[in-house]
Amino acid sequence: MVASGAAPPFSAADTLASAALPVRVRRILETLLAQLRPALFRGVEASLDALEQDLSVSANRARSNELQTAYLAHLQHLRRDRPQVLPTLLARLEAELAALRSPREPPREAGAIPTVLTLVEDAVIDQDIVLQDIARRHTGRHQEALFLLSQRLGVLAGSPAPDETRQPLSPHSLCQALRAGVARLEVDLTAQLQLYRLFEQHMLSGYGELLDQIAQTLGRQGVLPGLVFAPQRGRAPVTRATPDVAPATPPGRTGLPPVDLPGWVRPGQSKRSTAPVVSFASLQRLLSAGHAR
Repeated sequence: MVASGAAPPFSAADTLASAALPVRVRRILETLLAQLRPALFRGVEASLDALEQDLSVSANRARSNELQTAYLAHLQHLRRDRPQVLPTLLARLEAELAALRSPREPPREAGAIPTVLTLVEDAVIDQDIVLQDIARRHTGRHQEALFLLSQRLGVLAGSPAPDETRQPLSPHSLCQALRAGVARLEVDLTAQLQLYRLFEQHMLSGYGELLDQIAQTLGRQGVLPGLVFAPQRGRAPVTRATPDVAPATPPGRTGLPPVDLPGWVRPGQSKRSTAPVVSFASLQRLLSAGHAR
């Protein structure tokens, strides 16, 4: 039986072109999506190729004609449906980027799922567990880079920085986008779970490099250029430490006004100096003025 995934919270019609976003923000997000496509193409295609090979080997080693027939059927369906995986994945990611200024629900944890299950619900939980495990693993490996990405996305969203697990382009978002794509495949749960693991191997193994490229792109676009991770001294280490930031680019070029925040350092300032405290309401007014340009 083919396992069905949870219904995606986004519609394929939710595109950047149709989103109610400032023109500059839309263009930046379109640039990010275009940058992601080649990496996702390579990762998804390599994962699907590896799954085809695994199914072919399993068919050849099957101990019964019935089992061999089942493997060959999955292999045939995979070859037929695989062209739909990447477009569906990209549409899901684009919808998340388009909803950058809309509230998002936190990822559902497997423990919150009812204990009385049907076979379909049981399969959904299996997918939840595997995908959440993959997402948590890579979120933990790239905490600092994801924190900085959250700060930049918060600027584009005109809101406080989103939590690392709730932002577009996070490991959680990539895994859920993959899940939407895999739902287009008529293969069994075992093959689906294997594809998730292959995606981790072929795509997420290079996730750190992808985050670096995204950071460089956003910096060139004037979104907190030079932002680095530097926890404040005298406090217990935390993942959401206040970063330092390089000099702000003039507002006329970036469309974003310069602003001093606690712990952000500019040239000529000592790291021990204390920047003036700016209220969140004041920051919002400054960011809103920048986005309106």
